[in-house]
Formats: sequence, structure tokens, C-alpha cells
Amino acid sequence: MTDLAKRIFFCLAVIGLGIFFLCYRNSHTASALNFKKYEEEGNQLFQESRIEEAIKSWQKSSTFTSSPEKVYNKIGIAYLAKGDYQNAIKAFRQGLKINSKDVILSYNLGLCFFQLGKNKMALKNLNYVEILEPNYANVHYLRGVIYERMGLKKEAKQEYIKEVNINPRSIPAWRKLKNK
Repeated sequence: MTDLAKRIFFCLAVIGLGIFFLCYRNSHTASALNFKKYEEEGNQLFQESRIEEAIKSWQKSSTFTSSPEKVYNKIGIAYLAKGDYQNAIKAFRQGLKINSKDVILSYNLGLCFFQLGKNKMALKNLNYVEILEPNYANVHYLRGVIYERMGLKKEAKQEYIKEVNINPRSIPAWRKLKNK
């Protein structure tokens, strides 16, 4: 190995070690450790059906992460599980303030509006989901159910067909088509 090659190799090794150290340090900061602690605690509490406590733990974790929109999604889902749609909507909207292009938050917000019977708001969110992710599973199925609810049978059937084209394993969509 020539002297120049040795120097280049040494420089690359030092740079590589520096990158490794930075990544390791960032994943083991007090902030990262606090986030992990509160997130895991919230997950455990949610599994134990201690939803209010899980929400509080996740709220604590949101201050320690660089992706709080994911935490707001968990909080929103917890409120959904409780049937508290107004707080679920607030949580999903809070997450969307941070990342307006988050498909999961947008879909879950549409689901909340669907549960509340706010069909136009639900459709607006589901249409946005389709723009962000054209093949997102269950969007067309849920739109079909909303159209059915609105008495628009032809539009509902078209949505169920779109759903099975995207998601051939969608048993609910196949059932809806079979019954049409």
C-alpha cells in the first residue's frame, strides 16, 4: 500500500468512527432514553387497557423525540379506542401540524370523522390520503361505506371495486361487492 493510500484509508477510518460515535451518542442521550422510557411505558399501559395512563406517558415522551407526530398518532388511537373522538381529532390534528403529509394521521383523522357521522369531512381526509398514497389500504373501502351511508350505491360499488384492485385480500370489500 502506498503512503497516499494509507493516508486516505486512515482518513476514511477516522471519518467512519466519527460518524459511528455521533450516531451512538445521539441514540443514547438523556433525551432519547427518556423518550424510550415513556414510550415503552405508554405501550405497556395501553396493552393493559390503562388508556388514560398510557396517554399521559406518551404525552411526556413527545417532548423527547424528533418525530412527535408519531406520538400524537398513538395518543389519537388511544382516544379512538376509548370512543373519545373529539380528543382523537385534536391529537391527529396536532400531529398533522408537525407533518401535514403524514398518511396515517390523515387516514385516522378521516376515520374519526366517519365515526362521528361527519361524512363530508371524512371524505375530504380520505381524498387527501389517496393523493398522498394512491394505494393506501382501506381508503376506498371506507369511502364506499360512506357513500352507502349517503345513499350513493353506484359510487359505493365503484369504491369497493377500487379497494379489491388495490387490496385483493380485503374481505369486507369482497363481501360488499357480493351483496350488491
